[in-house]
Amino acid sequence: MVPIETLRREHRLIVAVLDAAEYEAEQIARRGSFDTAVVGGFMDFFRVFVHSLHGAKEEYHLFVFLERRMTASNQLSLVPLLRSYDECRRQLQAIANLLLPSIQGDYWTALSLGEHVSGYCQRMRAQIDREEAEVFPLAESLLKPADEEALMRDFRALSRKVGVDIIHRQRCIARELSRSIHSDAAQWTGSSGGLEGAVEIHFG
Repeated sequence: MVPIETLRREHRLIVAVLDAAEYEAEQIARRGSFDTAVVGGFMDFFRVFVHSLHGAKEEYHLFVFLERRMTASNQLSLVPLLRSYDECRRQLQAIANLLLPSIQGDYWTALSLGEHVSGYCQRMRAQIDREEAEVFPLAESLLKPADEEALMRDFRALSRKVGVDIIHRQRCIARELSRSIHSDAAQWTGSSGGLEGAVEIHFG
């Protein structure tokens, strides 16, 4: 599979989880509390799959190759995309900081958490939309076969670093979260172990 198609497939999985997260944000605004299994699930997914895996493929590998291949006639500034990733990470940390007070029953903190979730989802959707509309078509026109082979090697190495079993677990979480918005989200038990690991966010 070529690297851009790999990233496109990951985008589709990410969007499914964004849908579930936005649904939960709407429920938080309605009830002033949140489902710990659902929030724990999408927080784990965003931390591991979105930022440690998918985002790392783009920031540290794809964007680097594009910088090498771009010329004066096909320049695209990647700085806004890098800044957007930084802002997404900050917003995810802000959500993590609000989890414990929200669990302890602070109504207004729970509402703030829901607003941060909505903001994170909006920013990540904008990131994905720009990559699909501008970055990926440019990459497909510029990358040489040797570049694509090198990128796939880098992607596989990164997957091994994150952990193949961990990535599989994230895909399972994504499927369950996607199903949860078509049923009663409160009945979803989750594959993430709830909020364990969601309160402290470490990106690597």
